[in-house]
Amino acid sequence: MKYVLLLMVLFLAACNGGNGSNDANNANNETVIPAATVNDTTDPEPAGADATVPVVTTETPDSAETNQTFDFTLGNTTIVMGMDMADVINLLGEPISIFEIPSCAFEGTDRVFLFPGVQIHTIPIDGDDFIHTISLRDDTVATQNGIFLGSSLDSLINAYGDEYTRDFDMLTFTLGFTSLSFLINDNMVASIIYELDVAYFGM
Repeated sequence: MKYVLLLMVLFLAACNGGNGSNDANNANNETVIPAATVNDTTDPEPAGADATVPVVTTETPDSAETNQTFDFTLGNTTIVMGMDMADVINLLGEPISIFEIPSCAFEGTDRVFLFPGVQIHTIPIDGDDFIHTISLRDDTVATQNGIFLGSSLDSLINAYGDEYTRDFDMLTFTLGFTSLSFLINDNMVASIIYELDVAYFGM
């Protein structure tokens, strides 16, 4: 049931404009850039990661030169925000399940693809599905800086620094067109969501 509720939250976020936390940051001119460690990929793989997944070096047009994005690594595969979902499926294989609903923000169908430990929400653009948000579902997966569900708030700050915006218990780090948000409950990470600002697509 909790995963169904999370799916609904993702779709409601898209219906509210699809820009998520970045809209709030931009509106308040509070967009901040986290410490340089955001692109550190030297951390060991999280427990339970599938080391047999092939490597992908696909980058978004803007990140190819600036590398200014929060990316997610599953096993040996780096998933770049804004990536065509068809390319991800070619690399990871078929998802466990797919949830679909007519998009209220775009023309076409919003989709949520469920993989072990991760769910990926896509938005439809010109008939293709592009990654809009990535949500971590359990502690078998982690961010590239080693933060997972259940990590302490101190570990989060040590990994990403203190340059973030805070909305109640949600801490959001922003990098280029991407954001990385952590919901804190009892000084522990209770939710991790990557999000791409749709302005990336010129919208």
